[in-house]
Amino acid sequence: FGYHEKDRLGGKDPYSGSKGASELVIKSYVQSFFIKPQSNVRVAVGRAGNVIGGGDWAPYRIIPDCVRSIKKNSNLIIRNPKSTRPWQHVLEPLSGYLVLAQKTYESPQEYAEGWNFGPHDEDAKPVDWIINQMASKWEGKANWKLDKNSNPYEATSLKLDISKAKLRLGWQPGGFFVLSPKVLERITG
Repeated sequence: FGYHEKDRLGGKDPYSGSKGASELVIKSYVQSFFIKPQSNVRVAVGRAGNVIGGGDWAPYRIIPDCVRSIKKNSNLIIRNPKSTRPWQHVLEPLSGYLVLAQKTYESPQEYAEGWNFGPHDEDAKPVDWIINQMASKWEGKANWKLDKNSNPYEATSLKLDISKAKLRLGWQPGGFFVLSPKVLERITG
């Protein structure tokens, strides 16, 4: 299972805390300006798992960092190779956001709330799985080593419970891409 929309927001790490904080800001803004009888504005919040693809080549992204290390013939430094993440191509949550926007437009009272968009549970994979998939595409040229520095706390397993989006929105991951060896082949060429 995974994190459900009704779970308490926050976390022990700044990344999780910042996501919770942004939702609190959204909630306070909605309650301050849109919860009035004359307002027809409704706000829904979409939460995504770990998104890859879409030309995001910023630092501290697993696939771009792996490609850069291959090009430099250097080791990729990994903090937590066994940490499991809900990896998904950027088009996956985007498809959910579009369905949510349409439903919220058609029936604002029913859909103006938080929604999770992530992969199926079995598609959540550990970091080292991603790296090993990349290495297999580059004939073993993707090498990594464990970061032995003291790093901030990170959750070892992140998964989103997407049952609400599946049931109430009729959304399913896999409509565009699913993170699988075939998808990684598309991403990595």
